[in-house]
Amino acid sequence: MHPMRTNQGISPLLTARQVSERLNVSLTTVMRWTKAGEIPVIRMPTGTLRYRPEAIDAWLIERDAA
Repeated sequence: MHPMRTNQGISPLLTARQVSERLNVSLTTVMRWTKAGEIPVIRMPTGTLRYRPEAIDAWLIERDAA
């Protein structure tokens, strides 16, 4: 089985656009945060960027506490 399937308890990775929709911010803002190293990101072997939903949630909690 594929390791990213949700039936194994692992959430699928999000695109930058999905993160922007989830956070209700522009795609440009997500990309700015990504380039600045402010938001947790995974760079795939192909160079595409993906985000773990759990890491985004933890980042939001940490950012809110600051």
